[in-house]
Order: sequence, then structure tokens, then C-alpha cells
Amino acid sequence: MMSNISFYKLVQEDIKRRVWLLWLYISVFLVVLPVMTAMQIDGMMHWSSNDMRYVRQWFIESQIGNNWVGFFLLAGAILGAVSSFSYLHSKRQVDFYYSLPVKREEWFLVSYVSSFIQIMVPCLVSYVMRYAIGAMKGVTSKESARAFLFAIVISVICYHLVYALSSVGMILTGKLLTGLLMIAFLQLWGAFVMSLKEMVMGTVFETYLQSQDGMISLGFTPFYLTGEGWERSPILLYSNLMRRFFRKEHLQAPLFLMTMVGVGIILLALSLYKKRPSEAAGKSVAFPVLEPVIKVLLAISLGVFFANTAYSQYEAVTDVPIWAFGVGIVSTVFICLVVEFIYSADLKMVFRKKVSLGVSVIGTVTICFILQFDVIGFDTYIPSKDKISAMSIDLFYDDQEAFEDSFSNEENLHEERLDKLRTSEFARIYKVAQNGVRHVGQKIDPWNDDRYLEVKTAYYLKNGKTVYRKYYVDYMEMYQCMDSLFADREYRKKYFNIDQLEKGRYNLESIDMYLGSHHMFRSSKKNIEQLLEIYLEEMETKPFSVFENANLVAQLHFIKNDRFMDFPIYEEFTKTLSFLKKEFPEWRELEAENISFITVEYSVPDSMDGEMKKKIVKRENIQEVLDSLCYVQTGLLGRIAEKDMYVTVETTMGHAHMYYIRKGQMPECLKVGKNNKN
Repeated sequence: MMSNISFYKLVQEDIKRRVWLLWLYISVFLVVLPVMTAMQIDGMMHWSSNDMRYVRQWFIESQIGNNWVGFFLLAGAILGAVSSFSYLHSKRQVDFYYSLPVKREEWFLVSYVSSFIQIMVPCLVSYVMRYAIGAMKGVTSKESARAFLFAIVISVICYHLVYALSSVGMILTGKLLTGLLMIAFLQLWGAFVMSLKEMVMGTVFETYLQSQDGMISLGFTPFYLTGEGWERSPILLYSNLMRRFFRKEHLQAPLFLMTMVGVGIILLALSLYKKRPSEAAGKSVAFPVLEPVIKVLLAISLGVFFANTAYSQYEAVTDVPIWAFGVGIVSTVFICLVVEFIYSADLKMVFRKKVSLGVSVIGTVTICFILQFDVIGFDTYIPSKDKISAMSIDLFYDDQEAFEDSFSNEENLHEERLDKLRTSEFARIYKVAQNGVRHVGQKIDPWNDDRYLEVKTAYYLKNGKTVYRKYYVDYMEMYQCMDSLFADREYRKKYFNIDQLEKGRYNLESIDMYLGSHHMFRSSKKNIEQLLEIYLEEMETKPFSVFENANLVAQLHFIKNDRFMDFPIYEEFTKTLSFLKKEFPEWRELEAENISFITVEYSVPDSMDGEMKKKIVKRENIQEVLDSLCYVQTGLLGRIAEKDMYVTVETTMGHAHMYYIRKGQMPECLKVGKNNKN
């Protein structure tokens, strides 16, 4: 039953009470953001030389990737919740509100509706205004309209999630400070814990394949938000969903789940609001039963975090990082004391809850012990063959610029890449994995020891689970494995993303050639088709040894719908090179007469000089250096270039290009101790 006071009037009065908030939202969403959009479109049109394709693509991305919109929206949701329920932290205001003939659920609904009107109405109008500006500028499209509608849906859903959780934080507390801290805890603790798991396991376990999905650094701290961490915070979900939209993932199920979770949190907030005792105003926590729970969760998670930070600093100098355990214990105790001080605001009371303190310390030590001594056998785990349906393997540090897949909007993260390379013929891969398990604990450094490689692999189990790992393996073991896998043309296509090239081959617009003149070739469709026929035939038939040992002399740069893919041309691709030199006379290899000078920077082992830098100007020496150049440092598996040697070639046209010296082909003019003039 509603009160005798009009609900509409209550909402109206609540908006008037917080009218400053409404004007803030109006100024931001209806003035600042539309003006910024118009200025940015004009700037894009100017810098893109009236190429509307790029402007339209930017406008699509701006609809759902505008960081300012996300920031103001979600910050506004928190601010709205804080201002809506701030009266709960004042005994005088609580007495006043509850003395009126209005039920608690009605007060809750009034706060919810007025907050929604204040922020979401200006926000939604802002979306319409910014899209209208785009339409007037002629940069809208079907894709931008789709992005526009998606942005509205995401904004509404994420607003509700953030507002609902923030409301819970205010209702659970009796002071503004603890209310803000509770909001931060509810919004970020889940993301913190999931990302902490990722960070800790990546530090402690040698075979753990750390996710790159959505990895962002938090300022100057040794902490990253990765993988599932994005999924555990409504604030971070906004950005995550935008990224997933660009990758054209199916989002119907996640959006439905988010909506249901949002409804559930709103109902939880209403229930807590109705049960909240009036005398809780002025207390740190409105429900005392939550105090030890929050303290233990916070103390253990932060204790493990600081212990891991200490471990990462001392693992190089000690096998048993006692310091890490000590730091973990001290940090846990300190966090418990701080939380108790926040609860009581009295230094004499910080030791009053010894049970929760003990539980926190025991929890931190237990987790650190399990991780440090691998009690669960994580690093040595390998599924039995009869439980595996398929496997995949790939280099951890591939120099894969030449094979980056941009046509399909995929980001080629570890898991995506491995999933693409899965095969049911996994005997060789399984042998490599066994080799990797045998090397656990040997402190192998593949960057400084060419006998080993760092690989990533995946086990696809028959029960539907997927297990990802990384290993240090013998070079020859991996070579034999890849040689076997490359015998399968279909596998090779997936490895080099040739399948994507074939899908879009009839829409290619241009080709860039590297390691020589950097020309953009505008050619006929016939020329491109002929080039692709020759190139793909060589890509699919050359033995693995070519891709591992041969020098990469050039790259093809394909463009389709403003997206790109790069593909390598090795010196053994004789048919492709002959065709290019015949059909594209502009293309030529580097020639000494076109070089002004060459600068070489390199490290000298066991030398007082340390870093060396030479400028090569003599024609014969320039030619000697040119004959030793390669475009990349590594082949598919091993290093094909000298370590820590970087060559800058300055042409007569004023262009500078970076190259490397082939391994074992150090020019005489660069060798230490030579007194020749360069």
C-alpha cells in the first residue's frame, strides 16, 4: 500500500534535494560530450584527408568505446547511490524520513527512480545528440547504428549494476567513510581476487599460462587486471563488453545474465534496506555479523598480494623465500588492525577480535604454503592420453607480426591462438609436453640458452575441460614436432592465418613491401590474384626448415576493409620474388648506392666498452653489412639473428629502417679489435 503522499511528488522532491547532481549530469552529457564529439569528427576529417572510411570507423568505435562516457556514467551511478542513501548515516535525518507516512520500500523506490532520471535521461539524450551530430557530418552507417543501440543497452545495464551494488554498500554501513570503502570493496574485490589469482599463479607456478585477455596495469603497482578479473566488477564490465562487441562475440546470454544479476542485487538492496535498524546510523557497519567476514576476506587477499610481491623480488636469490611468508604475515596483521580501527575509531580496540585475526593469519600462511610448495601438483600435472581428445602447441614469444590476424577482429591472445591450432593428431605435441614437465624447476632461460624454447600448449579433455600450460622444452624436440605438424596443409593454413587470407583475397586493396623501398602498390585485381596464387602455393608446400632457418627478406601487407594482415616472404620463395620484381618494377632490394650510411649498435660480452655503436660509411663495408642483414630476430623457433645487435640503414631518400645481423654472419668491419676504417 502506498502512502498518502504522491509518489510523483516524492520523486520530484528528491530530485530537487539533489538538483546539483542533475545540473552536473546535464552539463557533462548534454554540453561537454556532444561538443567533444563534433570537434573530434572535424579533427578526424581533417587528418584523414577527407577519407571518410577512417572517420566512419572511428565514429563506430566512439559510440561504444568512448572512455569519457563510461567514466561519467559509472562515476555518476556511484555518486547517485551515495547521495540517495547518505541520510542513512545521520540519526537526525533517519528519524525525520522514517517519521513521515511513507513505507521504507517506497522510500527505496523513490531514491532509485529519481537517481535513474537524473543521470540516465541526460546520458541517453547525449547518445542521441552525438549520433545526430555524426549523421549531420555524414559519418553514420548501419554498423554505427548497431553500435549506437548496443551502447544504450550496455549503459543501462551497467548503470543498474553499479548503482545497485553501491546502494548495498551505503545500506550496509552507518558512516560515509565506511560507506565509500564498502562500495569500493563490493565493486572491486571480486576483480581484485580473480586477477590476484592470475598474478600469483603466474609468479609461483612455472607452467602457468597467464591470460592476456584485457590485461591492464594499475599505475605504478606490480598488479594487473587480467582475464576473469574483468568479469567480477560492474565497473570493469563496461569496458570488457565494449571490447567483446568489437570482436563480434555473441553477447545475448551475458547481457541477459547481467540483467538478472542486476535485478537480484536491487532486490537484495531493498531487503537489506527494510531490515536495516534505524539505530545503525553513526556505526561503521549496520550489520555487525559482517564485520569479521569483511576483515578476513580483505586481510587474506591483501596478505597474499604482498607476500607474492615479496616473493617475486626474492625468488632469484633464494629457493625458499622466507621473506615472502614474513611479509604475508605482517601485512595480514596490519590490515586486520587497520580494519578494526575503521570499525571502532579507537586504537585501544584494534586487538579486540583475536579470532578473526588468527583466522586471517592462518589463511594467508596456508595459501602461501600451498602455492610455494605446489601441494596440488600443478606444475607436474599432465593428463593421461586416454583422457585427451585434442591438443595444440605454439611458441610463447613468437615473432608473429607477419602472421597477425586482423581480418577477423580477433586479438590472437594465448587461448584464442591455441584453440585455433588444436589437432586430434597430438602424439608429437604430447611428447613435447612430457619434455617440458621434465624440465620443471631447472631455472631455464630460453632467451640466453638456444638449446631451449618456451612454448604454450593446451589439452582438450574428453570431459569438455581445457587445460592451458607453458613449458621450457628442448629445441630439437619442438623442431621435430613442428616439422611433423607442418606436413598437414590445413594445420599450416591455420598457423599462418592463410585461411583468413583466402576468405578475403578478392577484396585486397594494397601491398606494402618491406626490407627495401616502402612503396604502396596500387595494382590490378589480376596482378593480385596471380601474386596470391604463387605465394600461397609456396607457403603451403615449402618444408618447415624454410620457415625456421631461412631469412625473411620481405613482407606482404594486405588491407581489407581498413584492416590488415602481414605475411612473410623468405629468400627461398623464389617464384614470389621473381613475380614481384617482374610485375612491380618499383620494388627493389637494398642496394649500396642508395645508402647514405649504416649505424650499428651492439653489446660486447666481457668488454669494458659494454655497448658499441659504429657508423658505416665506406661503400665496400656498407655492402658487407647489407649482405648480412635480416628483417627479424627469430625464426619460428630459434634465433636467426645475432643477439643484441641492431642495424639502422639510412637511405639517400632520408628513410631509416631497422634490421638485424644474421647469426654467424658478423661482418669483418664490425668485429671487435678490427682497426679498419668504416
